[in-house]
Amino acid sequence: YFVLDTETGKHTNYPDYDSFIAASSNLGLRPKLEPIATVYGRYRFTWFDVIAATLFVVPPLVSVVLLIRWIVRLRTTRQVLQPAL
Repeated sequence: YFVLDTETGKHTNYPDYDSFIAASSNLGLRPKLEPIATVYGRYRFTWFDVIAATLFVVPPLVSVVLLIRWIVRLRTTRQVLQPAL
């Protein structure tokens, strides 16, 4: 555990949790420690990730829909143009 004073740049290490809590209480701070997985999960997905996923999925999906639409139109046009025997 450590305390970093951002105003002075002073970095102080503490060997255990109890000494860390005592030192932070002396500074008037009350730390709220969380597991790293919780913090990572909170900040992992951002607006950039949503835009990137959208750009990764939407253009191919639109292309497939347009291709299917074109094939269906081509098949119905071909059936109309065939002469009856």
